[in-house]
Amino acid sequence: MQELYGLGARRIGIIGMPYIGCVPSQRTIGGGMYRHCSGLENEAAIVFNSKLVSQMDAFENKFPEAKLVYLDIYNPFMHMIQNPDKYGNNQTQAFSFLPIIGSLIYLYTYYWTVIPL
Repeated sequence: MQELYGLGARRIGIIGMPYIGCVPSQRTIGGGMYRHCSGLENEAAIVFNSKLVSQMDAFENKFPEAKLVYLDIYNPFMHMIQNPDKYGNNQTQAFSFLPIIGSLIYLYTYYWTVIPL
């Protein structure tokens, strides 16, 4: 962030860590026979995101001209994993990530256009 600020950036959007324990590789490695989401990785993402927000606050205090926006992807992605039928997927066991990817693109577009930097 400091390098971007040094290059003249004053409005910076920062995307948090997603629900990484539910990505296919982590479900295969740590999800057991039924490929459940891996809780350890999800807890690590929560800790990372809380520290990221804390660092962003410290940065804004140090550089008052900077306007940082935190884009939470963890919670929307968690909602998509827990409610696949709301995103066009009613399969319960193994579901495609294509509707989720489309929804993520929509969320990113929404956040960038609705939340002023």
